[in-house]
Amino acid sequence: MTLPACSAVAARARKLPEVVGAAPYVEVEAMLGNGAELEPAVLRGIDPAVETSVSTIATTLVDGSLGALEPGSDQLVLGRGLALQLAVRVGDRVTVMIPTSNAAGEVTPRIREFTIGGIFEAGLQ
Repeated sequence: MTLPACSAVAARARKLPEVVGAAPYVEVEAMLGNGAELEPAVLRGIDPAVETSVSTIATTLVDGSLGALEPGSDQLVLGRGLALQLAVRVGDRVTVMIPTSNAAGEVTPRIREFTIGGIFEAGLQ
């Protein structure tokens, strides 16, 4: 499901009286790289405008801002532990590799560079 499709589902859910918050997200497993460092990660695409209704990520930021997550900005927010493993900080670039498969079932990586727009500390190591 794409983020716009998830947004429609979240909007319907917010109309229910027993729902106190809903925000769309998409999740994918990936590898993040910086130079020779390569680390597995779970990437979550969020809508920063409504994410604060369901999570405390904005209050756990130790550097940067959720505002960096503008559509088309090619920025991401990393957990502090992953940022330390990759030796990156806000403003640095990382390579993101996501496995994709074609119609024949062949798996190839989709590779793109992103800039670190923020770092959060969730207290989960």
